[in-house]
Amino acid sequence: MGKTKLSFFFFGLGFAFIWKGLTAPYVSPGFQNTIIQIVVALAFVLFWKPLERFNKNQQVIWIVAALSSLSNMCLFIGAANPDLAYVSNLVSGFATGSFMAFVILWSELYVRMNAVSACYVFSASYILGSAGYFMFALLPQSFYPGITLILPFLSAAFITISLRSTPEPKILSRQNSMESFQSNRVIQTTASLYHFKLVPWATLISLSLVIFCEGFIRLHTTPSLDLLSAGIGGCITIIVVFLFNRHYSIFSIYRISLIVVISCIVFVLLILGYGLYSQILINVSCTLTMTILVLILCDRSYRFGVSVLFLNGIGRSFTQTMFLLGSLTGMGIEVITNMPNHSAAIILAAAAVAALSFIVLMRSSRPSKNDIAMQTPSIPLDLFDLESTPILKKTGNTSDASSSPIKFKSTGWQTEDTQIEPALSSSQDASELLHSIMRQRCEKISEEYHLSERECEVLYLLATGNSGRTIQELLTISYNTVKTHMQHIYTKLGIHSRKELELLVLSDHDE
Repeated sequence: MGKTKLSFFFFGLGFAFIWKGLTAPYVSPGFQNTIIQIVVALAFVLFWKPLERFNKNQQVIWIVAALSSLSNMCLFIGAANPDLAYVSNLVSGFATGSFMAFVILWSELYVRMNAVSACYVFSASYILGSAGYFMFALLPQSFYPGITLILPFLSAAFITISLRSTPEPKILSRQNSMESFQSNRVIQTTASLYHFKLVPWATLISLSLVIFCEGFIRLHTTPSLDLLSAGIGGCITIIVVFLFNRHYSIFSIYRISLIVVISCIVFVLLILGYGLYSQILINVSCTLTMTILVLILCDRSYRFGVSVLFLNGIGRSFTQTMFLLGSLTGMGIEVITNMPNHSAAIILAAAAVAALSFIVLMRSSRPSKNDIAMQTPSIPLDLFDLESTPILKKTGNTSDASSSPIKFKSTGWQTEDTQIEPALSSSQDASELLHSIMRQRCEKISEEYHLSERECEVLYLLATGNSGRTIQELLTISYNTVKTHMQHIYTKLGIHSRKELELLVLSDHDE
């Protein structure tokens, strides 16, 4: 997939971070705001279909912007008039809930980009939000009501312009036929269950455990610390992806980054203890974790055609719930031990949870025994969108292609510029065409995600339905080596099963 041409309008989510920081001191304290955020996220999970239909022309984002502006104004009115203090208590939930809705709705833009472009845009939005917050914080507080009144509408205008100027993602070819193909593999599924099956649960649990750990020890943070850490986290993400994207899969970068985040949490807790610098490092870790989560979910929607509102609703409800549980647990330990939150009990407990998330992360891309042993039917030719596939003509070396299933450079077919459906003269031609298309797709995937030559061969054999034992015999390698290659492929492609691998090969995004 090609890189997306970036526009200034893509960074409008930063305005949401600015108004959240400016209004944070006026929001009533308490966990009820986090609970409202969880409820809003769950609403996207339960009602993603009507929301997507209703939001065709971004009506939802403008409604949310209006609610945000109204809530922000009420917060300042309640703060300025002690007799109306109850107003702030009433609208605090609307303010936090509308911010959560804004973040989820903005994910509709990231799903129209490849993983690298989405990473740059989302991280730059953090930087813009951080810089804008500290710039506006220099102004007198009398300016805050006007600023927070305008920013939600400005953010809504930016995403509306961005979505109208960015083409919708080309999702899986022949979606209905593909779902029927999956059903034939004894995966009986409704549309909703189909979505649930493509949620990266293991990765989500690992990230949620990290968020739980961060909620455990972020009891006494401030808006300034949060926004400063968000800016630092955004800078780190952009630098890391820029330096390593040419040589590593984006999912390998995410995985390594998350390992570094977990290691930093343990290091900070056990070595530095609890203080200002450790608090900043923990907040930066939280920013990096949320960035990885949002980008993984958006990329999954981009590649597999799952609703981005549905995926991000699940992700946000998971993480907010874990953050709430972490905060409550930390407070409980404080009360029981009668010690502040830098006590040894909290430090050791948080370190243990971080270690657990590391274990879950390590196992998330490990292929199951069933995946390795699975011998699946070959993907039918009619599932591929041949109308968007370059016409293929025989070159005369088909015998070489058929003699070895992994000679990628001798497929027996050549591509032409004409974008029409190839005429098939026989079932043998159809079979050869199918294998040629599969080779092309696997080569394209291998180049994009930086698979080695041997991993490319294993990918092709997996995509054509071969079991681990068959691959072992074809490539004359050990069974453990096959499992190792499969784990590397799963990690680099950001997938967790053979079904997802087949869907990835079936999907076809324009350059």
